[in-house]
Amino acid sequence: MGLLRHQIAIKPLSATITLYMENLLSTAEFYGKLANVDFSLPGPRLKVFSVDFNPGEFERLVNTSYLLTPVENSDGVVSHVRETPGSHKLDHSRSSNYFLLHTDGNYLKKVPEMVILHCAHPGNSDTPTILADTKEIIDALRDLGKLDEAKEYQFVFKNKNNIEFRRPLIEQRSSNGELLMNIAIESPQCYLEPLPRTNKTETEAAQFYDLINTLAKEKLDYIVHHWKKNDLIVFDNLRLIHGRGLKNDNLNLDISDNERHLHRIWLNRQDIVFCLIKPDAYNNKEEIINLIKDTGLDVIHNFSIFTPESLIRALYNEVSIEILNATLNHYLSGPSEILLVRGEQAIDKIVTISGLETDPALCIPSTIRFRHGDHSPEDLGNGLKYYRNAIHRPKNQDEAKRDFNLFNELINKKIP
Repeated sequence: MGLLRHQIAIKPLSATITLYMENLLSTAEFYGKLANVDFSLPGPRLKVFSVDFNPGEFERLVNTSYLLTPVENSDGVVSHVRETPGSHKLDHSRSSNYFLLHTDGNYLKKVPEMVILHCAHPGNSDTPTILADTKEIIDALRDLGKLDEAKEYQFVFKNKNNIEFRRPLIEQRSSNGELLMNIAIESPQCYLEPLPRTNKTETEAAQFYDLINTLAKEKLDYIVHHWKKNDLIVFDNLRLIHGRGLKNDNLNLDISDNERHLHRIWLNRQDIVFCLIKPDAYNNKEEIINLIKDTGLDVIHNFSIFTPESLIRALYNEVSIEILNATLNHYLSGPSEILLVRGEQAIDKIVTISGLETDPALCIPSTIRFRHGDHSPEDLGNGLKYYRNAIHRPKNQDEAKRDFNLFNELINKKIP
């Protein structure tokens, strides 16, 4: 690879990690903190913990989660990365040898968003894990005026069976539009090729891969993590590339460490949205649920409830006293249906299918509010009107997070 034959910049941990837990956590305690790790939000892309990790307990917890979805490896949810005699030389999860910078799961239909590595045994060779941020390559391409050209290529990964997997070199994170790069640095198993319907040639694609490798040498800052028993790192697999070992002139690339043993877990974080079918539309709840499902979202839990006044006041704490009183009268007039909705771009899809406007009459005809809301608002005087518009839903990510916190205690009482 040659990357680390050059002078490298090692990024201090404090510049990248906001949460470094020196106190040893139980598996359950760590899982509670993991639920708050969301790499689609601004902030660091790597977090380090110390965890007395129990693979069986973790698998049980994550398999019952409505927020995190595990991605199974060939050996299960919790994979074992260690030296395994007789394994294919390109099966790097069964080896302790040097492994270049890459993204995990390039052969999957959907690349895992989050990777967890836990140290069961650090081994005898002190082989570190290296991480780097592909945003630094994207920024360098932008500075060179080459970012648009990057969008004309696709990244090709060839697995140990010579099966090729393709995805665009540059993609966007579905939840926030952030630019991401699918890449492995100087890999003999990988190359670039022109996307269909572009005018680029294979020669230009090869030259562009050379450019990326050069920028990686010149621009990337490296995070080097030397393992101790019970160390656990969580990182953004869509943005950080990682590898095994510092390559230099004195490194024996074929060295094996039979004691080194890491646990690896791949996870995807689902968008979770709480919605509330209001009393005016309660009798049409099945049709409303079907409209939501038709968008590709999953309604993973729903139940009926007489909405507590405290929850209503918390949801509508910024409205005028007149609107609040009308809202209380509306919600307390009958049962509502709480929905827990999950899926990619769940917030955008829920807003679209619900209707963009508070007034049902102003929403497009295919939406929940137009079809099931009251088109005759209540006149509260002083120019104020109250709309019975069938469904409460968050308008944006901030409201979704607020609603999640408000509904979470309530729903945990209803769902075993």
